[in-house]
Amino acid sequence: MAVVGGGFGGVGAATMLKRAGYEDVTVFERGERVGGVWHHNTYPGAACDIPSHLYEFSFAPNPRWSRRYAPQAEIQAYLEEVASRYGIRDRIRTSTDVLSARWDESRDAWVLETTAGAHEAHVLVTACGQLSVPTVPPIPGLDSFAGPAFHTARWPHDVDLTGKRVAVIGTGCSAIQVVPAIQPIVGRVDVYQRS
Repeated sequence: MAVVGGGFGGVGAATMLKRAGYEDVTVFERGERVGGVWHHNTYPGAACDIPSHLYEFSFAPNPRWSRRYAPQAEIQAYLEEVASRYGIRDRIRTSTDVLSARWDESRDAWVLETTAGAHEAHVLVTACGQLSVPTVPPIPGLDSFAGPAFHTARWPHDVDLTGKRVAVIGTGCSAIQVVPAIQPIVGRVDVYQRS
């Protein structure tokens, strides 16, 4: 079996498959560690936007959340701990991107092309999250903007925002977390929404 993605979905799928007796499971994670969105999104204020006790595996309850809406690093640590506790870490191939998957009728198997080579599996589970791949809208003039411009999913921690004038485009979950986190240090923050 092959699982594409090493975030919540992939860790959960691999754990449940192992608990059901399936030993030949490989998880492909393009990041350098498990976690998916919780590994990639490290912007200031990143946290769970639903109560943490509802955002955990039923088979691995965590009574030690530090707060109702746990921060990113704590969720990342939880995922890594679950992968270790349930013995699936050795099944996860990190830094391995799945480039394609095709069904081969003659082999009765999926043939995956990955950045680490070919892999064959009789069952393919896709656990790809959508929040670790940033989508930057086509904003006129963005390519000629002289200052730093970035998506929260690729937060550059070496950019010092102290005293800067900052524009945040969007008012979704990431914005509602990052704006209060940076507001005390920036000179000014403007938030833009399309509606």
